[in-house]
Amino acid sequence: MLKILVISDTHYTSKDSFKAIKDLLIEDNLSNYKFDGIIHCGDIQGIDFYEELLALNIPIYAVLGNNDDYFLYRELPPKRVVLLEKVTIGIIHGDGDSSDAIDNAKKEFLNEKLDLVCFGHSHIASLETVGKKIFFNPGSFSNSRKGPNTYGIIEIDGKSIEIDIQDL
Repeated sequence: MLKILVISDTHYTSKDSFKAIKDLLIEDNLSNYKFDGIIHCGDIQGIDFYEELLALNIPIYAVLGNNDDYFLYRELPPKRVVLLEKVTIGIIHGDGDSSDAIDNAKKEFLNEKLDLVCFGHSHIASLETVGKKIFFNPGSFSNSRKGPNTYGIIEIDGKSIEIDIQDL
């Protein structure tokens, strides 16, 4: 079984943002991680934060957001597909009007055989199943547009997927 932390729209501006993520990851202030990896759905904003995530030495599946700096444009793809256990996951940030985030995610992966699509951009957490695809937006880790800041947890066991949205 895999347990994945899903975040988006961190818009990293301070060491406090990274500390909050690290606190979520670390089990009982030890060096053991509660998660097997991180999906970041874009708008990391700065290369420094991305490098801090990489330094955690766990798998990071990140994509480019519309507010990311030039250095991230050189490091991250605009979208990606990963296979975790037996679950195929599409990851994208999104662009355009934030109210169209899910529709844009649907269009981007329309003809791809996926089990789950993780996306961001709207800063609002959502979970919706369309046909056989699950569309999941973890909301914004540091800049919610509606209610508290949020993140997601995905648990994958073979082909089984459980998703939970948590308030920060």
